[in-house]
Amino acid sequence: MRLLRGCLRLLLGLVTFCSLFYLSFLIAPYIVGPRSLPSEQQPSLAFPVLYQSETGYQVLFQRDPNTSLQLVVGRDLRGRLENNEGFELEQGGDGQWHLTYYADDYIHWSGYSVVNDEVKPNYYRINGAFVVMPVFGILGVMYLFGKMFWQWRQS
Repeated sequence: MRLLRGCLRLLLGLVTFCSLFYLSFLIAPYIVGPRSLPSEQQPSLAFPVLYQSETGYQVLFQRDPNTSLQLVVGRDLRGRLENNEGFELEQGGDGQWHLTYYADDYIHWSGYSVVNDEVKPNYYRINGAFVVMPVFGILGVMYLFGKMFWQWRQS
């Protein structure tokens, strides 16, 4: 009976910890990573924008003015890029374009307006392991404090 109780307690702790970790992974980009950009600021090196070339679509973080790439606007798109990367482009009700770019283990969200073929950034957010790792540590400490509190309360 004692062994069963110990196993159930371990299972409950594991489920609680995994649930908190998953929740932190979903919430972390909104807490740790959001960044609003003033509209007059030019996109930085880490601002993804969707372009179209002769061979297909490309998500670039900085545009080379000497290329013949065209900004993609005017329609909602969803597609795959090379190296198993993906993108979703949607137009918001405010005339803003929302790009979600899936690259390796990272997800980039950017919002921008296009005026006279010029990108005006509005926001940028990224999610990946480097964002979640500090949250993972914080949740581990919270879990240990909760466990210590529970044991203190039981005695």
